[in-house]
Amino acid sequence: MLSSCLLLFTACAHTELPTPATSPPPQSTAMLPTPWPSVELQETPAQIGAKLATVDALSVAVAQLAAVLSVPPSQIAIRIRSKDCTVCNLAENGAQSQPPLLPLADAEETLSAYDLLWLVAQPLSCSYYFDGKTFTPRGCQVDE
Repeated sequence: MLSSCLLLFTACAHTELPTPATSPPPQSTAMLPTPWPSVELQETPAQIGAKLATVDALSVAVAQLAAVLSVPPSQIAIRIRSKDCTVCNLAENGAQSQPPLLPLADAEETLSAYDLLWLVAQPLSCSYYFDGKTFTPRGCQVDE
């Protein structure tokens, strides 16, 4: 039971009570590359994360990570975890607990203040916090 509670807390990473969603999430209008290419990392996630700075636009954060990785910005996708995240039953909704990967254009349309987001260049993901004005990097990791 404790393990599932920790999973639920980790899945949402937010302590405020969520407000109910009033509309379905927008459908993606841009396409991610298929198959999505993997990035060959030349540095550790910690070294990559240390090169990222707080910026005032999502497009700048994407361009910054792309430059560090020496890949085109189109190879960076965005995953957003809304501040209003709700997971009722992680066992039943496991696939739904992971937000979809979005191209930059779609992510900019759905982003709200206080959301957590990840810039993803497989297999690397770098987390950011968006306070409504700035994007602050929190760290990078290699996803299995």
